[in-house]
Amino acid sequence: MRINIIFIIFITLFFLGRAFCENKIKDFYLSSHQQTGGLDWEVYGNDAVIEGNNVAINVMHGNYYMANDTINIKSDRANLDKVSMDVLLRDNVKIENKEGMKLTTDVLDWQKNSNMVTTDAPVQIDRGDMQIKANGMRADTELKTVNFKKDVKTRLSNATPQMQGAVTITCDGPLEVEYNGGQAVFYKNVVVTHEQGVIYSDKATAYFDSAQKTITHIVCEGHVKIVKDKNVSYAQKATYLRQEAKVVLEGRPRLIYYPEKKEKIF
Repeated sequence: MRINIIFIIFITLFFLGRAFCENKIKDFYLSSHQQTGGLDWEVYGNDAVIEGNNVAINVMHGNYYMANDTINIKSDRANLDKVSMDVLLRDNVKIENKEGMKLTTDVLDWQKNSNMVTTDAPVQIDRGDMQIKANGMRADTELKTVNFKKDVKTRLSNATPQMQGAVTITCDGPLEVEYNGGQAVFYKNVVVTHEQGVIYSDKATAYFDSAQKTITHIVCEGHVKIVKDKNVSYAQKATYLRQEAKVVLEGRPRLIYYPEKKEKIF
């Protein structure tokens, strides 16, 4: 009998101890306000488990408020540090702002104090007529300046009737995008594919109209080679004018032309 009583007391103390150090909350909500009184950020969850400074949230939905924008954040799981307010987002991570820019990935580390988001996982960003896929990314929380690490593939859709075909740009990486500056710089083994052919180069800079969210032209530099059908051109620099759908060569251009063989008529 004494052994049974001791066992019951041990089990009771074990679960009481867990109750004190672990809190499970349904319909979780946490928010922070700015000094001016407005909301800084808010986080919702179907439920959350609190252990010390860590909050494990299931089915998270959050909003991050800024002067000119609101960032909407969703993920299946999230781990929030109550002290630093850093958040590790996992599974079906989706971020969207008021302009319609969308980011999707499976893992994202949101560092609040440094205003940075990072991931080593595959990531995709859709903004205007430009879709970017890559492995790994580092960006500010407003996604105005983004560094895509490697294996980059960018697709530019048909923004206007004059733009006959979609354009794709691939590179080994990195890709550095400055949305406010209106440019994206591709590095290493760059390949630009468009209706006029294929341009190979060491580096390519795409310039875009931030208001219209469309690429206007692409400047390719370093070991530039243009392939169209069976013809090959070389130059120091090539500029692809997207709306006009033409390529301008600079710096001693050289063309290798393979005429089609005509059949003999007897």
